[in-house]
Parts: sequence; C-alpha cells; structure tokens
Amino acid sequence: MRTITVGVCGEGQTTLPAGVTVGEALGHCPNSDETAPVIAAFVNYEVRALSFRLFINSEIRPILLNTPEGQRVYRRSV
Repeated sequence: MRTITVGVCGEGQTTLPAGVTVGEALGHCPNSDETAPVIAAFVNYEVRALSFRLFINSEIRPILLNTPEGQRVYRRSV
C-alpha cells in the first residue's frame, strides 16, 4: 500500500495511506476546535472539500465555519 506524508494543522507531519480523504486526515489534527464545524480545508493552499482524496504529499489546514473563508465556502455551497 502506498503512503503519503501529510502536514496537518501546522503541527508536524503524519504518514497516511494514499487516497485518504481530507476529512479523515483532519481527524489527526491535534488542535481541533469543537466550537465551530470544519466545512472545507486548504490543501496545498487551495480550497478543497472534505471528501477530496489525497494522492500526493500535502499540507492541510481546516477551514472553520466561523471564519471569513468558511462563510464564503458556505455561501457558495447553498
């Protein structure tokens, strides 16, 4: 099984199987904010859905609903 290295939430890197979704990878984020839902993520500085599959080494950062970026994603998804 092929693996990739994913930087999660700026807190170091973890090794995950290729094809993992962004949502699954964000489960490894040590600083999860329980007060606002994660609705998307920056993957290598591009906005991606939580269902986006990772096949290359990536850096991911969650986009929370209570942020300006989160509000834009929400408005465009409704």
